[in-house]
Amino acid sequence: MGDIEQYRKSIDDIDKKIIELFQERMEVVTKVARYKKENNLPIYNGNREDQVIEKNVSRIEDDSLKPFAREFILSMMDISKKYQSVELSKGEASSSYINEEKPFYKEKDLRLGYQGVNGSYSEEALLSFFGDKHKTSNYERFEDVFEALNKNEIDFGVLPIENSSTGAVKEVYDLLRKYGFFIVAEKCIKIEHHLLGIEGAKEEDLREIYSHPQGFEQCSVYLNNLKDVKSIPYFNTAISAEHVSKEGIKEKGAIASKRAADIFNLSVIKEGISNEEDNFTRFIIVGKNIINNSSNNKISVVFAVENKAGALFNALKWFSVNNLNMIKIESRPIAKEPWKYFFYIDFEGNIKDIVVKDLLESFEKSSSYFKLLGVYRRELDVCN
Repeated sequence: MGDIEQYRKSIDDIDKKIIELFQERMEVVTKVARYKKENNLPIYNGNREDQVIEKNVSRIEDDSLKPFAREFILSMMDISKKYQSVELSKGEASSSYINEEKPFYKEKDLRLGYQGVNGSYSEEALLSFFGDKHKTSNYERFEDVFEALNKNEIDFGVLPIENSSTGAVKEVYDLLRKYGFFIVAEKCIKIEHHLLGIEGAKEEDLREIYSHPQGFEQCSVYLNNLKDVKSIPYFNTAISAEHVSKEGIKEKGAIASKRAADIFNLSVIKEGISNEEDNFTRFIIVGKNIINNSSNNKISVVFAVENKAGALFNALKWFSVNNLNMIKIESRPIAKEPWKYFFYIDFEGNIKDIVVKDLLESFEKSSSYFKLLGVYRRELDVCN
């Protein structure tokens, strides 16, 4: 039997090599983190992780060591992911976080953007929140609003995020994560859909009806009772009304608001065709910076967890541990990662609260991907 001091010295020599290799590995991990940040990729890549584990475990000759080798590699990967999270978030706090007690929407000469045309519900939400004293620009697609913000053409964008009867506007969730901008406020408005057509058009004249897909979903009961009429998805409700006005034929109608009917000189063929009388859409105001003040009481985050038993539970348990109310959770697929998801969560709190800080820190540690999406004031009405 050898001398124990000799064994300890051997272990010390091996540990030294491991630390040198660890440092070398983390330098490469830093480069990977920067690449992921530049290309909007999540930290966690399940397929890659599985391949690395199996490849390295197969190199172990002693079968009794293989389960311990697997645990060792998993621990090393967890450390790498945590380090990548730190690298991905570097600079965000200083460059995108603003403490401001004066409401930003009371600033003068703001440049505002929304998707659609005059008469759209997005424009209505914009006017309801900001008033009519600012310069506004309208864009064809949701992503065009994000691009305008990215190019500093506008200061804030107004976009729909959720309807009370048909749920999330999924594209906007995806764009929030893709562009890395922040929710700074929300506005809820009542949606009243009407069937519109040119002067003299009747319900029996219609062969085509245009609207946003959400408009069709929200009026599905009425539409299912129409015969020989095609529902044609279009950019949004107001653009649909504009299209029908330009076409100028009785066979085409649109689902939109009365304001859109007035703007585009259309008649209301059928009033109030929504499935639900209390039909509301929640809009978010998106900016480049987090704007926090003492009145903010709602926080939005996006995260991902490893696809294994208990991972989601372990992430969500922090709400109960910190006695914080989770208002909403929404899942979206991770591109190129079948059956793996990003989770979007809204919860009550202010980012200055100690319990919120503890939750965010715990949440980040238990997630393979984590990002703060917004800190803002919850609108206290039927929207919530």
